[in-house]
Amino acid sequence: STFTRLPPRGTFRAAFPAVDGPFLLFVGRLSRQKGLDLLLGAFARVAREREDLSLVLAGPDPDGYGAHLRTLSETLNIQRRVVLTGLLTHEMKLAAFVDAKLFVLPSYAENFGAVTTEALACGLPVVISDQVNIHREMAAAGVATVVQCSIDSVASGITAALADSSLRARIATLGPALVHAHYTWDTIAPACIDKYAETIAGAARP
Repeated sequence: STFTRLPPRGTFRAAFPAVDGPFLLFVGRLSRQKGLDLLLGAFARVAREREDLSLVLAGPDPDGYGAHLRTLSETLNIQRRVVLTGLLTHEMKLAAFVDAKLFVLPSYAENFGAVTTEALACGLPVVISDQVNIHREMAAAGVATVVQCSIDSVASGITAALADSSLRARIATLGPALVHAHYTWDTIAPACIDKYAETIAGAARP
């Protein structure tokens, strides 16, 4: 229900004026596991063709990995186009989903990646790695661009998604519908109960 009433478009940009054009969005803990080195490398390549594009990295930095990301951004000469926001409130996270062009999660390992479903619930197209464990379901539903954990693949996936002029309109319908059909408690809880009942019934049989 917290995703049914979204902030007005432009709310995130008003709060972060350094983001003055279209932007890619990552939301999550800043860590190497999330593939942020791949994301920065891929963004550096995409940004050569898209001079208006920025990258927003939103999330907590418990281990100080943000310092490495800032250094890498300087090495790649993209530091003026990369914005680290720190941890966002829920409302501001929704605002970021509303304003972004793409959500990108190129993780090296991700057991579920709930933030992917959050982005889709807001109608935001997603680019995720094939190490995010729901990538098969997302690809089968036609709601995700799935990439491998390499700079080349991430860059190609971002470029392809940006070039698809009808992608945002499709995901605005498909994304929320998929999340509501498969990833809400109203759906998950009965499925879990059914599975437990099936298991108990099987164990009780001689």
